[in-house]
Parts: sequence; structure tokens; C-alpha cells
Amino acid sequence: MNPQDDPEERIRQLEQLRAGQGAVELGATQPTTQPTTQLPPPAYPSPYGAPQYGVSYPQVPRRRRSVGLIFTIGAIGMFVMFGVVVAIGLNMSTQAPTREPGVAGGGGLLDPGPSVDIPEIDIPAIEPMLPGNDSVVSAPPGGSLSVAGVDGTKTVECDDSEISVSGVNNTVTITGHCALVTVSGVDNEVVLDSADTIRASGFDNRVTYHFGEPSIDATDRNVIERG
Repeated sequence: MNPQDDPEERIRQLEQLRAGQGAVELGATQPTTQPTTQLPPPAYPSPYGAPQYGVSYPQVPRRRRSVGLIFTIGAIGMFVMFGVVVAIGLNMSTQAPTREPGVAGGGGLLDPGPSVDIPEIDIPAIEPMLPGNDSVVSAPPGGSLSVAGVDGTKTVECDDSEISVSGVNNTVTITGHCALVTVSGVDNEVVLDSADTIRASGFDNRVTYHFGEPSIDATDRNVIERG
């Protein structure tokens, strides 16, 4: 009877194969011992280009740049840049055009412009009055004189002048003819010969004139009268 046709023999072969004692292929008996020679591991390509098992390649040493060389190159570059800047500045200074005084940028003479006449301002002279000081002062002919103070007494000689009286509680006597007499302040008393115009402002001032018919302009609480 052929062993391949015997079911029991087939079962025994399968059990031996499972137990690791041998392997039997259909119709053939294989040795039950495993080969003792171990295969070398598979060779995989190295990502770094060198084999993984037993072989190494000499690595190329990296070149190191000298610190002194780098410093020298930087110093030379800075020196060159400084020289270029200095040369540009000297070139611009030598090429800058010089302008003569009195000459405009377009080459023509500067226009001095129209002359301006400054009008003369008539600043009146100021004559202070000290308390109890009785003195005589002459006004400039056709000019202006200002008298001011507190509790003072003054005599003014007028020659077609403009007289201004201000302050508090002053007594002023004006002789001659005046072009204009102006009184302001408080409680001032002015007595004059004649004037073209008499004006009074402030509070409780009294003006008395002797001759003529002057133009009178007085605010409330001020009196201008002939006497």
C-alpha cells in the first residue's frame, strides 16, 4: 500500500511537521534538522551613503575659517567704504557753486524792493506831578505834553500844544492857547485860558476855560464850563 494513500501516515507526517521534527512534502521525506548556517542580514541602503555592517568610510574634515582672516576682510571693507564717502564729500564741496553777495540764484541782481517810509510817531512828553509839588513846565510848541500824578499841583505854559492831564486829585493851571486839552482820571481840576477842543472822561473831573468857544466833549460825571 502506498504511504501517500494511507490516511494515518499523512496525519503522522502533519504532526511531525507541526512539532518541528521534520517536514514532509507530498510523496517525499525531508530532513527534520534545521540548517546550522545562518544567512547574513539583508543589506539596506544607508541614508548617509555608508554601509551599516562592518564597513566605514573616512570622513572628510571640515575646513575652519580663521577668525583673523575674517576680521582682516571686514576691516578692509570698512576702510574702503570710508574712503568712498570722503571722496564723494570732497567732490560735492568742490563742485558747489559759490554765490556772490547781491546776486540772485538766477544770475540777476537782487531786487531791493520798494522802500518803506516809517512815519514819525509823536510821543508826548510826560511830566510827573509829585504830591504838593507846585512847579511850572513849558509844553513844546505844537507838540504834546502829558501830566500825571496823585495829589499834585502843576502850571503848564501852552503854545498851540496838546495837553493831557490824568491821575487822581490833581490841580493843573494851563496858560496860553492850546490846540487840545484832554482830562481823564478821577477828581482832577483843570483851569485853562483857551483851547480849540476840550475833552473830559473818567469820574468827577472839572475843567474851566476863560476865553473862546472850544469844541467840548465830556462824558457823564465830568464838567466842562466857562468861568
